[in-house]
Amino acid sequence: MLRTVRPAGAAERVRKQIAGDLVVEIRSLDSRLKANEAAMAELVKSSGSTLTETVGIGPVTAARLIGRSGRPSRFPSSAAFAAYSGVAPVEVASAEHARHRLSRSGDRQLNSALHIVAVTQMTNFGFHRFAEERGIRLLTTEVGDRYVLEALRLEGGVLGGEQSGHIIYLKDHVTGDGLAAAMLLCAALEGRTLAEAAAVLPRYPQVKENVRVATKDLSDDLFAEVARVNEELDGSGRILVRASGTEPVVRVLAEAENPRKAKELCARISALVTRELG
Repeated sequence: MLRTVRPAGAAERVRKQIAGDLVVEIRSLDSRLKANEAAMAELVKSSGSTLTETVGIGPVTAARLIGRSGRPSRFPSSAAFAAYSGVAPVEVASAEHARHRLSRSGDRQLNSALHIVAVTQMTNFGFHRFAEERGIRLLTTEVGDRYVLEALRLEGGVLGGEQSGHIIYLKDHVTGDGLAAAMLLCAALEGRTLAEAAAVLPRYPQVKENVRVATKDLSDDLFAEVARVNEELDGSGRILVRASGTEPVVRVLAEAENPRKAKELCARISALVTRELG
């Protein structure tokens, strides 16, 4: 694609050179990652482990599990391993129903190797905070279920989804399935109402705007401003700007701890997008 770009001046030539260097670097890193994954797969195989035969565990996750837990004989039972890795559910007192939550103890690196969820960049920021607090490793992808599926297959995960409600569960399935998602949800409720189950997730107010533009080439100044605002927010919210793949618009998403702040951030960045891209 870069070969078709004809720089109009010195600044554009420098930008093209930088973009070309980045493409070369990305390709190099991609090759190294693939080589590392192949090496890990071979090491896992030579160890005699059968972890990769388990649905949801690929070579990278298997290598992390072996590296963090060592010899299986260390653990007298599956319950001992579950306690060590922090994946044993903790019972929550309830007068009417048996309920559980994820443990926050144990080896958190090992825990995150086991607890993997793939989501898109549009997933509510509250979910990111929720996952971080509970040691769940999130794989964040571009928008689209194919990217979620790709990330799960690459990392050996089984659960992912989009904010639209599309759930992918790869145990006994190869793609998203509405009926399977409904059954998973029913099983996870454990006697609770849907409202009670959803209450544990702090949802951040979101404000979105589709800004019509003359060009969808996001400028360096725009990226710099978005990065600066996100740094200012320091985990209390975020700004996301991306060009639409199907329309002449740039999508702006703002999230904050209250609706007023989210609306203010969205308006601020949307105005900048209009000035920069027309």
